[in-house]
Amino acid sequence: MYEKALNHYFKDYPKQPSIYSHERQEYSGLDINTYIYIADNYCHLKKKTGGAQCKKQNTK
Repeated sequence: MYEKALNHYFKDYPKQPSIYSHERQEYSGLDINTYIYIADNYCHLKKKTGGAQCKKQNTK
């Protein structure tokens, strides 16, 4: 569910990133706390469950 929401393309005009994050959380169907936990620990959780290595996104 998280990956589906993460890769979802919104056709609206550009918005602030926090609004997209909120819309992705709603689209995923996960409660906000679960969504935030997965978002914060995505690479660790993917590795722990046997998924492929993921690249850290550059954050400024």
